Amino acid sequence: MLPKEIQILISEFNPEHRPKMKNVLEELLKETKIRNYIDTICGNCGDELYSDEREETYILWKKYTFCCKYCRYETEEDIRKSFRRK
Repeated sequence: MLPKEIQILISEFNPEHRPKMKNVLEELLKETKIRNYIDTICGNCGDELYSDEREETYILWKKYTFCCKYCRYETEEDIRKSFRRK
């Protein structure tokens, strides 16, 4: 007979854990790729951005990415106005 500690460890093992975790990790990878893609698009005009021309800012606790100061100013004003109306 095995010691009680080893019996507890064996009973805690779930053989279905790996296949189920694989699905979860694939979903996380997919969401991460989508989020990384969203961070490379201007929040106002939709142009694709590169690291040297990206302008990031937080507006009301949410991160936004813009291609230039004009897009940032235009969108920031609209976001703040929409929160005032609520």
